[in-house]
Amino acid sequence: MWVYCSDYLQIDGYSGYEETGAQLVGCWSHARRYYTDIAKTSPKGKAGKHTLALNHIQKWYVIGSRTQQCKSPEEAFTYLRTMRCKR
Repeated sequence: MWVYCSDYLQIDGYSGYEETGAQLVGCWSHARRYYTDIAKTSPKGKAGKHTLALNHIQKWYVIGSRTQQCKSPEEAFTYLRTMRCKR
């Protein structure tokens, strides 16, 4: 497994990280939680924007998982370009 990161810091929202000067980014797990909370309070069987958001996040989870299985950043880049062409 490989990890590539440059000037980005994935955080949980703690404001103390703002002093680092890095570009702060959140994670899909925290974003997903808000949408699942909405889905729990929505009428059963009622699809809405939260359903669309959850579907998109699930697709990103699959793509991220497959990308992490790549042996190099180059292989991951090629995979991501292939995914983009399939749209």
